[in-house]
Amino acid sequence: MIRRSLTIGLMLSCVIALGSSKAEAGKLTLKGSASGTYVNTQTDTDGDGGKASLISLGAKGTLGSSTIQGVNEYASSGPATCPNGNAGDGFTLLRSLNPAAPANFVQRFESTGDLLFSEQTSGTLCFDPVTSISFFSGTTKITGGTGRFEGATGTGEVSGTAKDLFEDAAGNFFGEQSGTFTTTITTP
Repeated sequence: MIRRSLTIGLMLSCVIALGSSKAEAGKLTLKGSASGTYVNTQTDTDGDGGKASLISLGAKGTLGSSTIQGVNEYASSGPATCPNGNAGDGFTLLRSLNPAAPANFVQRFESTGDLLFSEQTSGTLCFDPVTSISFFSGTTKITGGTGRFEGATGTGEVSGTAKDLFEDAAGNFFGEQSGTFTTTITTP
């Protein structure tokens, strides 16, 4: 249960999460929510047995509707106190420890088909064994895009919860997640 929870995607990171619609040159503050699923990949960058997650989300924000797909991986960081006050197991985004680890996302805006690229720069996750809920938070960096987001930069923050719906002894998992995001994006 811990293994699957540690690879849960920061949504958005996730999340990255912008809404969708028209972006004009300048700085925009975007707020919204996203929800969807995650499933394990075969990637295990640090060889600890914890697999990376493939995240697939739908998002609604101040710029409209979008979809987000991404991959990230977490590593155990020891005992932690979860946001609900329960003792739990802590995890840290592997990218912050190993630059070769996956932490990349693509957001597609429904109104135009434009893509926004980002990477998750930091992230923590706390798995609460009493409720079987994982609490996550993290930061993202916008690294470009297509169409109106070509050359875009910016930063964001995400947070939310996730819960495994399936897990087996081989470390395979599937689950649901939801959360919120705030992103500042600068377009050329």
